[in-house]
Amino acid sequence: MKKLLSLVLIVSIIMSSLALSVFFTAAEEEEAHFVRFTATGNDPCGTLKFSTKGNNTHIDPDTVTWASIRYRVNNPKDSTGVDYKGQIYGKIAEPHVPIIWDVSEGWHTIVVDLTTVSETSSLESIWNSEDYTNTSIFRFDPLEPDRDAELNQQGQGGEVNEGDSLDVVWIAFFEKEEDAKAYTGKEDTPYCLVSVDDVDSLLDISGESNLKTDEYVNGVKVVTEELEEFVVNKSLGSNAIQINNNELAIKTIEIPENYVMREFTLTSCPTWSNTNGDSDVMAEVYIWKGDYDSTYVGKPVATVEVLDHIDNSPCKFKFNNELRYGHEYLIVITTINDGAFGYWEGESDLPEGWVVYMDGEESESVPPMSYALAEVGDLGPEPTEEPTEEPTDTPEITEAPEATATAEVTAAPADETAEATAGTSDDDGGKSGCGSFIGGSSLIIVALAAFVAIKRKH
Repeated sequence: MKKLLSLVLIVSIIMSSLALSVFFTAAEEEEAHFVRFTATGNDPCGTLKFSTKGNNTHIDPDTVTWASIRYRVNNPKDSTGVDYKGQIYGKIAEPHVPIIWDVSEGWHTIVVDLTTVSETSSLESIWNSEDYTNTSIFRFDPLEPDRDAELNQQGQGGEVNEGDSLDVVWIAFFEKEEDAKAYTGKEDTPYCLVSVDDVDSLLDISGESNLKTDEYVNGVKVVTEELEEFVVNKSLGSNAIQINNNELAIKTIEIPENYVMREFTLTSCPTWSNTNGDSDVMAEVYIWKGDYDSTYVGKPVATVEVLDHIDNSPCKFKFNNELRYGHEYLIVITTINDGAFGYWEGESDLPEGWVVYMDGEESESVPPMSYALAEVGDLGPEPTEEPTEEPTDTPEITEAPEATATAEVTAAPADETAEATAGTSDDDGGKSGCGSFIGGSSLIIVALAAFVAIKRKH
């Protein structure tokens, strides 16, 4: 009878541990951190730039021909009730690479052959064409309705419903199919990628149309700072001006009390024949001191680089709190490599306070511009450029007193919650389920040992 009771106890322990491990393995299927791509109208799309935290920031599509995407489709049907698909472009040119989403509930991982084309396409893949060599960008259409995808024409079928969305954890690119199929988000095998590990690589979309992005952590939307956006002047779109080897400078208005300028944008900037995203530009910002020559000296209050600017997209410079209230500023924009960069001319009648310079002279040709302010309240006194007082003499160094004996270190009290909280961190590398399984295995071993001990006694 005792043997029977012991066996029942052991079986119960084993079943409980196995159930525990299955529970945590299933929980791993949920993704705590992702970016949501939400349609704000029909045909949502945008351009993404490969993460600087990956193995590479550029690809050669002759060799990088596979992709893995971790995703969840939140709204599966377009306006006609047909399942959504997705698309990737190496650049804005047909044919696209089709993505056949699994629109069922929950998270999925799909492996995509980037050399494929749509079934309706009469065109051959151009993924590995010379135009794609050494590219740092790709276009992503997260939700594609039932329509003529090859010709990209409207009104021939379904449309994307406003508010429909797709969640993404990563889009990773590979040279080998087997690496793409084995990828779980933890291996260091992608040739390059966009991922929540560098969340801005998924959030920051350029040339977006009817598409917005938001970050989510544990199912909760990350609230970002509210910005007040202002248009300085609009694009005329008729004449493109290249500024390589020139200094384009913009004098701003005075920033209002309790605000900082968070963003300054040249709203339409071509790169001409450079379509692979290799045009790099820099903005240096100075406090305005009455005239150009007096201002453009010394150390700038802020320096921001935009690398791999995308052809005909807005060029946005982002700042922290350097461009604070109470000052006008001079923003000097220059190229920092040989990649072509410029602007489509904008309306020349600027609001009062704004002035555009080219190589130190007021310019009649002006770019289209916008800016965004953030309310920050009182930032306190400004940092001074130079000491406000003469430095004092260096004090004499006195001998340090003799050190007293070090007190014995007492043992830290046991943390009774450590075991309960272990493995529940959002950033545990996916080990929580594995840890639970190992714990369950330990219980099995202990139970078996108990059984053997009991058997020996009898």
